[in-house]
Amino acid sequence: MKINRFLLTIFLSLFASQASAFHADIFLVQQDGLLLTGKGSADPDTGGQNVVGARFHVNDIAGFVPFVDSNPGISAINANNSFFASSDYQPLPGNKTLGFNIKTFRVENGPASNLFYWNGSGEIEFTPVTNLNDRLEVRTGLGSAIATGAAENVSGFDFTATDPTGGIHSHLNFDFDVDNNSSTAASTGIFLTALEFQMDLTGDLVRETARPHYVAWFNGPPGALKTSAMAAANVFFANEFSEFRLLGDVSPLGDDELPDDLVNAADIDALLGAIQNESSDPLFDLNADTILDNADAATLFDILGTQFGDANLDGFVNAADLAVWQTNYGTSGGWAAGDFNGNSVVDGRDFLIWQRYAGFSGGSFAGAVLIPEPASAALLFGFLVLAVGRRP
Repeated sequence: MKINRFLLTIFLSLFASQASAFHADIFLVQQDGLLLTGKGSADPDTGGQNVVGARFHVNDIAGFVPFVDSNPGISAINANNSFFASSDYQPLPGNKTLGFNIKTFRVENGPASNLFYWNGSGEIEFTPVTNLNDRLEVRTGLGSAIATGAAENVSGFDFTATDPTGGIHSHLNFDFDVDNNSSTAASTGIFLTALEFQMDLTGDLVRETARPHYVAWFNGPPGALKTSAMAAANVFFANEFSEFRLLGDVSPLGDDELPDDLVNAADIDALLGAIQNESSDPLFDLNADTILDNADAATLFDILGTQFGDANLDGFVNAADLAVWQTNYGTSGGWAAGDFNGNSVVDGRDFLIWQRYAGFSGGSFAGAVLIPEPASAALLFGFLVLAVGRRP
């Protein structure tokens, strides 16, 4: 029998609020203007404490409604909690809305997706969902966002707000039976997605974005498969967390031995350098064609909404970028200094690249991405001397 989705959402919300002490939560807090996530005190592996920085959850579909669950919840403790008396963290601001997005990411340098699946048996291998019935709808009565397994981010919505003292206890509903039809049920196994939370922490109307929080759910009946699959997934997350990267994040790992979860000029430098060096590292194969070339650069530029020559990454290739190149001409530097071909030198070749794409103003580039040959640069050497002029 089909269940009305609005009533189902209300039921799940009520159920969650009545049994919240038993529910695992994504814990939210801030540190000097950074929005952070972790695990809430109700999580079984936290010893009754809120733990910041543990950015993954492995849950099961509880079974009170087939294929649908409201865990993990989302929580933040208020400013009066003793947690803040002995930590370097601060409470969230009061009366601020919280929203989320569903992010596209890669696992172990594989293809990108916004929803992955593993059948729970044998060696863990998360791959983008292929079953057309495998979809994830994240919803409340305020909105809906659906992950289909495509290599694209999904815009979410604001779903809750802090109370006047910064506290939150809220639940999203995670539905793996999007068409609400038992004859087209989702697969048995573990599904994986990445949630990105956003909130204005400082009152400047600019939302701070937390690093992605990865959530996996086992969908299927109780039994040995469920027990072993969830245990294996927890170990996999704990040991291989550095292998989870947002699409486009190819810069070196940070001091914490994790990706920085940003896509910016550092990633362009890393990718163009890998292309220059003819690397075979699958980390840089952003379009999953097993070949490292300028098509991967095109994928990265599409993510950033830009193109070759955009030194300041504002989405335009214009005089401001030429000024950057001119200021740094003849020096060693990266993309932000005007090195547009990844050879670590700002020179005439980079001017030719800027010249080719001058006038770009957003959107993806439909043509082939080509880097001019050195001979072409030599032809314009005289012009470059005039363009550079005297450097300070």
